[in-house]
Amino acid sequence: MNKKKILILGSRGFIGTNLSNYFSKKEKYEVFDHNYSGINKRKLRADLTNKEDIEWLFNFVKPNIVLHYAAYTTNSKDVIEAPYLHATDNYTINANVLEASHRYGVEHFIYPSCSTMYASSEAPKKEEDWSMDTIPSCYKHVAYMKVATERMMEAYANMGKGKYTVIRQSNVYGKWDKTELDKCHLFMAMVNKIVNAKDFIEVWGDSNNQAKRDLIYVDDVVRMVESVLINQKTPYEIFNCGQGIVYSVGEIIKLISIAANKDLKVIYNKDKPNIPTTTILNISKAHRVLGWVPITTLTDGIKKTLEWYGNDKSN
Repeated sequence: MNKKKILILGSRGFIGTNLSNYFSKKEKYEVFDHNYSGINKRKLRADLTNKEDIEWLFNFVKPNIVLHYAAYTTNSKDVIEAPYLHATDNYTINANVLEASHRYGVEHFIYPSCSTMYASSEAPKKEEDWSMDTIPSCYKHVAYMKVATERMMEAYANMGKGKYTVIRQSNVYGKWDKTELDKCHLFMAMVNKIVNAKDFIEVWGDSNNQAKRDLIYVDDVVRMVESVLINQKTPYEIFNCGQGIVYSVGEIIKLISIAANKDLKVIYNKDKPNIPTTTILNISKAHRVLGWVPITTLTDGIKKTLEWYGNDKSN
């Protein structure tokens, strides 16, 4: 059987690690993970801002499928205080990788966009429910970068024979996520603080004006990637990927605290950066086209994440 070659860019990041672990177990695929090339463990490190490095990487692997999960990411503090950090290098990386994928005739290119282009709202957002005018101001840099990449993908889909897929993820959480407080996202920051706290935890923001997040467990994201590879028929598609349910910061803290068997006082610090937006994703298109639905409840996802976090810290 001729195996399909999957090149996973960002394979040592959060979602990339989960993708690499999953697809490496599938007989129909040969996985090249941007750092090492499967069985022979040849080093494949490449600077994705450098066209010569990318040319070497694609020429060596000659991938059928590219899962582009490489990106420069930080946290909400930088989104507010230094938003350009989420955009500058990522524009270059995305343009370089897309050009190489087109030239090397990649059959399927999948890219993780996000929900930052949707206006804050209690109503679930479909893929078409956004405009440049309604992007929340705090997310404009990262949202513009994501939209620009989506448009580049659509252009390449019209030029070649390959398929291109945008997966607009909500807030992904789970095993192999960053855990350092100066780097991690909201969910893992809460896990870190709650597990390691004795009497209280400090939470950034206002208890009366809280962010609400649509949380999706990483295994469900990986399942969507596989569903896209199997079921997408058209050259270009955008799919929302979330639970379609939102939880406030306070609700998330309560659920994690219960699972961790902690009874803590919560102190809200209004002087720290806070993004009190609400985004709920309508996932009906993914269900209709791909047959995909999330299967991990937040309660189960929290239990799995805490188990991984405990094991990871004990090693």
